[in-house]
Amino acid sequence: MMVSFGIWMAGELLEATLFVAEGEEHEIIDYISSGVMVGFGIFIVVRFLWLQRIVFVESRT
Repeated sequence: MMVSFGIWMAGELLEATLFVAEGEEHEIIDYISSGVMVGFGIFIVVRFLWLQRIVFVESRT
């Protein structure tokens, strides 16, 4: 999880700071960053559903 988040943030930083990269290089960085962002989001949702299934929380009422 931390590795995918780090790659996503590094991709976003590269995308924002590389003014030289135009055209295909910029699109490759954008595709990698977007793909990792989607993977990170899927991981978060799956982990939430998994934890929700195994953790039992009693009602206070």
